[in-house]
Amino acid sequence: QPGDAEKALGHFTRCNDLLEKLLAANPGSAEAVRDVSISLEKLAAFLARRAQPGDADKALDYFTRDVAMC
Repeated sequence: QPGDAEKALGHFTRCNDLLEKLLAANPGSAEAVRDVSISLEKLAAFLARRAQPGDADKALDYFTRDVAMC
């Protein structure tokens, strides 16, 4: 439906923000690292598939952050 992609991106972004806050509060948590990594990967994949102007750069940033966590 029209607008669903924007809503999904908003939910993905909000989820990632919350997971990053949990990781910041628990930097030694392997589970928190895994959760943020998965979230970054999902955000990057979503943006890569959506392919709107600017999405490729954002997707690359999320993929790069994900790889840096490993």
